[in-house]
Amino acid sequence: MMFFFDRTGRIEKRNQMKKKAPHQVETYETLVAKQKIVLSQIKSLEEDITQLEKITADSIQQSNDDLDSFMIQLNITLQKEKIVRKKKLSVEFKNDYERLFSLGKLVKPALSGLSDASNFTENQLKLISQFEQELKKKKSDTDNDTRDRTAEKNNKSTNK
Repeated sequence: MMFFFDRTGRIEKRNQMKKKAPHQVETYETLVAKQKIVLSQIKSLEEDITQLEKITADSIQQSNDDLDSFMIQLNITLQKEKIVRKKKLSVEFKNDYERLFSLGKLVKPALSGLSDASNFTENQLKLISQFEQELKKKKSDTDNDTRDRTAEKNNKSTNK
């Protein structure tokens, strides 16, 4: 019987991960605080994205020499890469917000003196309503897609 020595360190890393996984208890207040933080991060990312898009649009209009246009084109590609990264990060934050929102619904006390509206500013409430509308739209789109698929299957089966 041969035993192999693990030189990659995978076993040690796995054992360390098992040891340091103490879970923190989430309350309604902590979830609301995290929602506020995520909303502010989403808002700042969206502002950054609009600024970067504005900069790229302005730089597209400026071109004098071949060298200038080449340098501007390089700058535009860098700006577009930044925009793509920030949009991906924004999507991750939106997914995190959706997760926190659904957890908040589950954890929300039934008869509490806490009010959602009192904890958020007007801009944050607008963002929340936009995200809720997006969620409802996504759900209705997926429901419509499933209905269309079942209708197509039924039509195919009746045509055979």
